[in-house]
Amino acid sequence: MTNEQQAPQALDWNSPIAMVEDKPFVVLPAGEVNFTILKFERKSYQPSQTSKIPDCKWEAVLTVEIDNGQAKTTIKHSLYLHTKCLGFLSQFLVAVGQRQHGDTSPIQPNWEGSVGVSGRCKIKARLWTDRNTGQAMLNDDGTQKASNEIDRFLEPAKQAAQPAQTTFTANTAWNAQA
Repeated sequence: MTNEQQAPQALDWNSPIAMVEDKPFVVLPAGEVNFTILKFERKSYQPSQTSKIPDCKWEAVLTVEIDNGQAKTTIKHSLYLHTKCLGFLSQFLVAVGQRQHGDTSPIQPNWEGSVGVSGRCKIKARLWTDRNTGQAMLNDDGTQKASNEIDRFLEPAKQAAQPAQTTFTANTAWNAQA
């Protein structure tokens, strides 16, 4: 098991420290992309004073690989377990095949079952600004900091109906007249 696969834990002064590969940070352009759920974590949620999400007990934190066909990157995405967020929760459940579009019956989500599942989503690029000053937050190279976030989960593409196979047989009546 590599350091990246081990559960996070505190180190002490005598712990061996292994080298971890420094991966470049990739921000994909906005648009529709493929996603795969890599990890699911249950986390308690406490809103900040400026949070748009009301107080709720739980959030599902997903580690999601997004792929636009030219590049891949990994992001964290939170789903808040609150009635205000039912639309987004429903989008996710439809996208991972746990619910059918238009089905309004209550279901018990299989959160752990979403790991490894792939689908489609729409992403956007978020530009970062300082909350106190409103000024752009900059990278070391002077460009504005940015990251991807999921704007919405998309329904799985409906399978195109297979055309009926037509079998041609010799028309004996027609052949007999020829």
